[in-house]
Amino acid sequence: MDIPSNARGIYRYVRESGEVVYIGRGDINSRLRSPDRQTWEFDTIEYSVVADPDQQVHWETYWLDIHKADHGGKLPFYNKVSGASSAED
Repeated sequence: MDIPSNARGIYRYVRESGEVVYIGRGDINSRLRSPDRQTWEFDTIEYSVVADPDQQVHWETYWLDIHKADHGGKLPFYNKVSGASSAED
């Protein structure tokens, strides 16, 4: 995937069907290369560069809330928490 090496911001992993399977924030390439994500099934990454960490938290939480509202309160398949988690810092 052609993502700038220093890209930080918010991102989502999407399957070909359009299903969003993960919404996250931080160093996009580092997260993509994370060993625990090597078995994840997705087809593309959609992302927005957001340099400010506070804005990353804001937008990640916003998109997770939208997803839950549209999917009966459920998070995307690979998300374990609903934004603002220290695990994603």
